[in-house]
Amino acid sequence: MKKNTLFLLLVLLCLMTGTVSHAKATEFKGLFEDSYVGLDEPVQHGSYYFKYQEDGIYMADAENGSYKKTSLTYDSLTDGMKAYYVQGRNLYAYTLSTGKAKKLKKLPAKKEAYFSVSMVYNNRIFLTLSSYDEFRYLTYQYNMKTKKLKLIKKDCNLVRNYGTYAVSFDQLRTDVSPTPVTLYRITSSSLKKIKKLTSDGMSCRFIRGKLYYIEYDSYMMQKMTIYRCKPNGSGKKKLAELSARGENGVIYMQEMYADKCKVFMGDGTYIYTYATKQLENAN
Repeated sequence: MKKNTLFLLLVLLCLMTGTVSHAKATEFKGLFEDSYVGLDEPVQHGSYYFKYQEDGIYMADAENGSYKKTSLTYDSLTDGMKAYYVQGRNLYAYTLSTGKAKKLKKLPAKKEAYFSVSMVYNNRIFLTLSSYDEFRYLTYQYNMKTKKLKLIKKDCNLVRNYGTYAVSFDQLRTDVSPTPVTLYRITSSSLKKIKKLTSDGMSCRFIRGKLYYIEYDSYMMQKMTIYRCKPNGSGKKKLAELSARGENGVIYMQEMYADKCKVFMGDGTYIYTYATKQLENAN
Protein backbone atom coordinates (compact mmCIF):
# COMPACT_ATOMS: atom_id res chain seq x y z
CA MET A 1 0.00 0.00 0.00
CA LYS A 2 1.42 3.41 -0.96
CA LYS A 3 2.51 5.80 1.78
CA ASN A 4 0.04 8.55 0.81
CA THR A 5 -2.83 6.04 0.82
CA LEU A 6 -1.89 4.93 4.34
CA PHE A 7 -1.78 8.56 5.46
CA LEU A 8 -5.25 9.35 4.09
CA LEU A 9 -6.60 6.22 5.80
CA LEU A 10 -5.01 7.33 9.08
CA VAL A 11 -6.64 10.77 8.83
CA LEU A 12 -10.08 9.26 8.15
CA LEU A 13 -9.80 6.78 11.01
CA CYS A 14 -8.74 9.54 13.42
CA LEU A 15 -11.78 11.61 12.50
CA MET A 16 -14.12 8.63 12.91
CA THR A 17 -12.88 7.42 16.27
CA GLY A 18 -14.41 10.25 18.29
CA THR A 19 -11.38 12.37 18.54
CA VAL A 20 -11.31 14.25 21.85
CA SER A 21 -9.89 13.01 25.13
CA HIS A 22 -10.91 15.24 28.02
CA ALA A 23 -8.06 14.40 30.33
CA LYS A 24 -5.92 16.67 32.45
CA ALA A 25 -4.02 19.44 30.65
CA THR A 26 -0.70 17.79 31.50
CA GLU A 27 -1.61 14.62 29.63
CA PHE A 28 -0.51 14.02 26.06
CA LYS A 29 -2.87 13.84 23.11
CA GLY A 30 -2.68 13.99 19.34
CA LEU A 31 -2.10 17.34 17.67
CA PHE A 32 -5.44 17.20 15.87
CA GLU A 33 -7.54 15.14 18.31
CA ASP A 34 -9.78 18.14 19.04
CA SER A 35 -10.27 19.08 15.40
CA TYR A 36 -13.88 18.33 14.46
CA VAL A 37 -13.96 21.40 12.20
CA GLY A 38 -11.39 20.03 9.78
CA LEU A 39 -7.67 20.25 9.21
CA ASP A 40 -7.85 23.77 7.72
CA GLU A 41 -8.51 25.30 11.14
CA PRO A 42 -5.72 25.91 13.69
CA VAL A 43 -5.76 23.87 16.90
CA GLN A 44 -4.36 25.00 20.24
CA HIS A 45 -2.17 23.13 22.71
CA GLY A 46 -0.97 25.16 25.65
CA SER A 47 0.24 28.51 24.32
CA TYR A 48 0.79 27.25 20.78
CA TYR A 49 -1.33 26.89 17.64
CA PHE A 50 -0.87 24.28 14.92
CA LYS A 51 -1.97 24.01 11.31
CA TYR A 52 -1.78 21.07 8.95
CA GLN A 53 -0.55 21.79 5.42
CA GLU A 54 0.30 19.39 2.60
CA ASP A 55 4.01 19.96 3.16
CA GLY A 56 4.00 19.58 6.94
CA ILE A 57 2.89 20.90 10.33
CA TYR A 58 3.13 24.62 11.09
CA MET A 59 3.20 26.24 14.55
CA ALA A 60 2.65 29.76 15.92
CA ASP A 61 2.47 31.34 19.39
CA ALA A 62 -0.76 33.18 18.48
CA GLU A 63 -3.78 32.02 16.45
CA ASN A 64 -3.29 34.75 13.86
CA GLY A 65 0.47 34.91 14.33
CA SER A 66 3.27 33.95 12.01
CA TYR A 67 3.25 30.20 11.43
CA LYS A 68 6.57 28.43 10.97
CA LYS A 69 7.12 24.94 9.60
CA THR A 70 8.13 22.29 12.15
CA SER A 71 9.51 18.77 11.94
CA LEU A 72 6.39 17.43 13.67
CA THR A 73 4.20 14.79 12.03
CA TYR A 74 0.41 14.64 11.84
CA ASP A 75 0.23 11.94 14.53
CA SER A 76 2.59 13.66 17.00
CA LEU A 77 1.51 13.67 20.65
CA THR A 78 1.90 16.81 22.79
CA ASP A 79 1.11 18.22 26.23
CA GLY A 80 1.50 21.83 25.09
CA MET A 81 5.17 21.93 26.09
CA LYS A 82 6.80 18.91 24.48
CA ALA A 83 5.85 16.63 21.62
CA TYR A 84 6.90 13.12 20.64
CA TYR A 85 6.79 11.61 17.17
CA VAL A 86 8.36 9.12 14.78
CA GLN A 87 10.07 10.23 11.59
CA GLY A 88 11.48 7.47 9.41
CA ARG A 89 12.99 4.96 11.84
CA ASN A 90 13.72 7.46 14.62
CA LEU A 91 11.80 8.48 17.73
CA TYR A 92 12.04 12.20 18.50
CA ALA A 93 11.26 14.62 21.34
CA TYR A 94 10.36 18.16 20.29
CA THR A 95 10.44 21.20 22.58
CA LEU A 96 7.74 23.66 21.51
CA SER A 97 9.36 26.74 23.07
CA THR A 98 12.62 26.30 21.16
CA GLY A 99 11.39 24.49 18.07
CA LYS A 100 14.21 21.97 18.42
CA ALA A 101 13.98 18.21 18.01
CA LYS A 102 16.11 15.61 19.78
CA LYS A 103 16.51 12.02 18.59
CA LEU A 104 15.70 9.60 21.41
CA LYS A 105 15.95 6.20 19.78
CA LYS A 106 16.65 4.49 16.48
CA LEU A 107 13.80 2.04 15.98
CA PRO A 108 14.25 -1.45 14.53
CA ALA A 109 13.62 -1.94 10.83
CA LYS A 110 10.57 -4.06 10.10
CA LYS A 111 9.35 -5.32 6.74
CA GLU A 112 6.17 -3.62 5.49
CA ALA A 113 5.64 -1.86 8.84
CA TYR A 114 5.83 1.56 10.45
CA PHE A 115 5.96 2.95 13.99
CA SER A 116 3.86 5.73 15.50
CA VAL A 117 3.62 7.19 19.01
CA SER A 118 0.35 6.07 20.59
CA MET A 119 0.62 7.22 24.22
CA VAL A 120 2.95 9.01 26.65
CA TYR A 121 2.73 8.27 30.36
CA ASN A 122 5.27 9.58 32.89
CA ASN A 123 8.71 8.54 31.62
CA ARG A 124 7.37 6.00 29.11
CA ILE A 125 6.49 6.36 25.46
CA PHE A 126 4.18 3.72 23.97
CA LEU A 127 4.55 3.06 20.25
CA THR A 128 2.38 1.11 17.84
CA LEU A 129 4.00 -0.92 15.12
CA SER A 130 1.51 -1.40 12.27
CA SER A 131 2.84 -4.50 10.58
CA TYR A 132 1.43 -5.23 7.13
CA ASP A 133 3.79 -8.21 6.85
CA GLU A 134 2.22 -9.93 9.89
CA PHE A 135 -1.03 -7.94 9.45
CA ARG A 136 -1.30 -7.04 13.13
CA TYR A 137 -0.57 -4.31 15.66
CA LEU A 138 2.32 -4.59 18.10
CA THR A 139 2.77 -2.25 21.07
CA TYR A 140 6.27 -1.30 22.18
CA GLN A 141 7.34 0.65 25.24
CA TYR A 142 10.31 3.04 25.35
CA ASN A 143 11.62 3.99 28.79
CA MET A 144 13.10 7.50 28.68
CA LYS A 145 15.19 6.82 31.82
CA THR A 146 16.73 3.49 30.85
CA LYS A 147 16.57 4.29 27.10
CA LYS A 148 15.37 0.74 26.46
CA LEU A 149 12.73 -0.33 23.94
CA LYS A 150 10.73 -3.54 24.37
CA LEU A 151 7.69 -5.28 22.92
CA ILE A 152 4.95 -5.50 25.58
CA LYS A 153 1.72 -6.43 23.75
CA LYS A 154 0.62 -8.08 20.53
CA ASP A 155 -2.66 -7.22 18.80
CA CYS A 156 -2.76 -3.89 20.61
CA ASN A 157 -3.00 -0.34 19.24
CA LEU A 158 -3.57 2.24 22.00
CA VAL A 159 -5.89 4.97 20.73
CA ARG A 160 -7.17 6.76 23.86
CA ASN A 161 -6.10 7.04 27.47
CA TYR A 162 -7.32 8.66 30.68
CA GLY A 163 -4.92 8.54 33.61
CA THR A 164 -3.81 4.91 33.98
CA TYR A 165 -6.55 3.53 31.70
CA ALA A 166 -6.08 3.02 27.97
CA VAL A 167 -8.22 1.72 25.11
CA SER A 168 -6.88 -0.40 22.26
CA PHE A 169 -8.19 -1.13 18.78
CA ASP A 170 -6.88 -4.66 18.48
CA GLN A 171 -6.96 -5.64 14.82
CA LEU A 172 -5.23 -3.96 11.90
CA ARG A 173 -7.67 -2.79 9.23
CA THR A 174 -7.00 -1.53 5.71
CA ASP A 175 -10.52 -0.13 5.40
CA VAL A 176 -12.99 1.57 7.72
CA SER A 177 -14.53 -1.37 9.54
CA PRO A 178 -15.11 -2.46 13.17
CA THR A 179 -12.42 -4.02 15.33
CA PRO A 180 -12.26 -5.72 18.73
CA VAL A 181 -11.75 -3.07 21.43
CA THR A 182 -9.92 -3.80 24.70
CA LEU A 183 -9.50 -1.80 27.90
CA TYR A 184 -6.09 -1.84 29.63
CA ARG A 185 -4.58 -0.46 32.80
CA ILE A 186 -1.07 0.96 32.77
CA THR A 187 1.09 -0.83 35.33
CA SER A 188 4.54 0.08 36.63
CA SER A 189 6.21 -1.83 33.82
CA SER A 190 3.66 -2.74 31.13
CA LEU A 191 -0.07 -3.00 30.37
CA LYS A 192 -2.64 -5.22 32.09
CA LYS A 193 -5.83 -6.24 30.31
CA ILE A 194 -9.00 -5.30 32.19
CA LYS A 195 -11.66 -6.50 29.76
CA LYS A 196 -12.75 -6.65 26.13
CA LEU A 197 -15.29 -3.87 25.59
CA THR A 198 -16.64 -5.20 22.31
CA SER A 199 -15.80 -7.47 19.38
CA ASP A 200 -17.06 -4.93 16.83
CA GLY A 201 -16.24 -1.38 17.83
CA MET A 202 -14.78 1.74 16.27
CA SER A 203 -15.32 5.08 18.02
CA CYS A 204 -14.35 5.76 21.62
CA ARG A 205 -13.73 8.83 23.73
CA PHE A 206 -13.11 9.85 27.33
CA ILE A 207 -15.40 12.73 28.31
CA ARG A 208 -15.60 14.28 31.78
CA GLY A 209 -14.12 11.24 33.45
CA LYS A 210 -16.31 8.72 31.58
CA LEU A 211 -15.56 6.40 28.67
CA TYR A 212 -17.97 6.52 25.72
CA TYR A 213 -17.75 3.85 23.02
CA ILE A 214 -19.84 2.21 20.33
CA GLU A 215 -20.61 -1.38 19.42
CA TYR A 216 -21.84 -2.64 16.05
CA ASP A 217 -24.11 -5.63 15.57
CA SER A 218 -21.76 -6.88 12.81
CA TYR A 219 -19.02 -5.82 10.43
CA MET A 220 -21.77 -4.55 8.08
CA MET A 221 -22.12 -1.47 10.33
CA GLN A 222 -25.91 -1.21 10.01
CA LYS A 223 -26.79 -1.04 13.72
CA MET A 224 -24.86 0.83 16.40
CA THR A 225 -25.19 0.93 20.21
CA ILE A 226 -23.60 3.71 22.26
CA TYR A 227 -22.37 2.93 25.79
CA ARG A 228 -20.94 4.92 28.68
CA CYS A 229 -18.93 3.50 31.58
CA LYS A 230 -16.32 4.43 34.16
CA PRO A 231 -12.68 4.54 32.99
CA ASN A 232 -12.13 1.08 34.55
CA GLY A 233 -15.01 -0.39 32.51
CA SER A 234 -17.55 -0.69 35.35
CA GLY A 235 -20.98 0.94 35.50
CA LYS A 236 -21.80 0.29 31.85
CA LYS A 237 -24.94 2.10 30.62
CA LYS A 238 -26.61 1.99 27.22
CA LEU A 239 -27.24 5.52 25.90
CA ALA A 240 -28.64 4.86 22.45
CA GLU A 241 -29.34 2.26 19.78
CA LEU A 242 -29.35 3.57 16.23
CA SER A 243 -29.77 1.92 12.83
CA ALA A 244 -28.77 2.94 9.34
CA ARG A 245 -31.45 4.16 6.98
CA GLY A 246 -31.82 2.49 3.62
CA GLU A 247 -31.46 -1.15 2.63
CA ASN A 248 -27.69 -1.01 2.12
CA GLY A 249 -26.93 1.93 4.37
CA VAL A 250 -24.20 2.09 7.01
CA ILE A 251 -24.04 4.10 10.20
CA TYR A 252 -20.92 5.60 11.76
CA MET A 253 -20.01 8.12 14.42
CA GLN A 254 -18.79 11.55 13.35
CA GLU A 255 -18.73 13.48 16.64
CA MET A 256 -19.27 12.28 20.21
CA TYR A 257 -20.16 14.45 23.22
CA ALA A 258 -21.37 13.92 26.79
CA ASP A 259 -25.03 14.71 25.99
CA LYS A 260 -25.35 14.02 22.26
CA CYS A 261 -23.64 12.68 19.17
CA LYS A 262 -23.47 13.37 15.45
CA VAL A 263 -23.89 10.33 13.22
CA PHE A 264 -24.07 9.51 9.53
CA MET A 265 -27.01 7.14 9.02
CA GLY A 266 -26.91 6.23 5.34
CA ASP A 267 -29.21 8.94 4.00
CA GLY A 268 -27.72 11.91 5.82
CA THR A 269 -26.17 13.24 9.01
CA TYR A 270 -28.15 13.55 12.25
CA ILE A 271 -27.80 14.83 15.82
CA TYR A 272 -29.03 12.42 18.52
CA THR A 273 -29.65 13.68 22.08
CA TYR A 274 -29.34 10.95 24.71
CA ALA A 275 -31.72 12.37 27.34
CA THR A 276 -34.63 13.19 25.02
CA LYS A 277 -33.92 10.38 22.50
CA GLN A 278 -34.59 12.89 19.75
CA LEU A 279 -33.02 12.63 16.32
CA GLU A 280 -32.62 15.86 14.31
CA ASN A 281 -31.34 16.43 10.81
CA ALA A 282 -27.89 18.06 10.97
CA ASN A 283 -27.79 19.14 7.32
